[in-house]
Amino acid sequence: MNYDPNGDGFPNLEPITRPDGTFYVANIRPLATTAEIAPGDAFDVIFTMPAEVVRLPRSLPPYFVTSPAVITYDVGAGPQALSYPVASDGPGTNSRPIVMTSEQIALTMYRPQRAAITGAESGDWTDMGHLHWGIPLSANNHEVACAGYYSNLSSTLTAVSGGSPDFALQLFPLHDTADDGAPDGSRSLSFTLDLGGCLRAAGVDPTALTLMLNVTATGESRPGGVDRTAQFLHVTMP
Repeated sequence: MNYDPNGDGFPNLEPITRPDGTFYVANIRPLATTAEIAPGDAFDVIFTMPAEVVRLPRSLPPYFVTSPAVITYDVGAGPQALSYPVASDGPGTNSRPIVMTSEQIALTMYRPQRAAITGAESGDWTDMGHLHWGIPLSANNHEVACAGYYSNLSSTLTAVSGGSPDFALQLFPLHDTADDGAPDGSRSLSFTLDLGGCLRAAGVDPTALTLMLNVTATGESRPGGVDRTAQFLHVTMP
């Protein structure tokens, strides 16, 4: 369906205001397949105003086509492997949370992927580097940032300070310094998160609490939020 109320042949961008009135969001969704439009393609955004026409050249950025994939988890009894596809009653699902014997969880995972750029990269998929990583927790109806509670980082991960003024960097405080690369099973990431310590710092008693962990990778923070993709794991605290 085309949204063109004034009939000029171009889609109209209608601002959508948040309740607090501080952000405006507008977007169009081209009804095109991946065979017709792909990352790296150029396009113009044209703003027609009474006094002038403003043309802004843009290119379609890469986007996630897969999510992070947890390879192993360790909740106190040693590393346990996840197999894919995960069954509906598999470990970490809503119907079968992982029962923790420690308040810390150690994860090893694969990076999300994007489509390879035709003519510039080989193969169909590319592992995405330079993303931000973290597991925001939900408590008292808001996101809890756990910056400062991560440890045992793999070699390409660096941690930002827990006092960063950018809340997105508190939610996703680990930065992957690796470049994009061809898919490779040896290129994994790992870290440990002290869930109990993070929750207590937020004023939440973690005892026997069941949590949904969003193992999240994001792009760069910008006004209005971040592009993110996540794998969900359900766990029950000791």
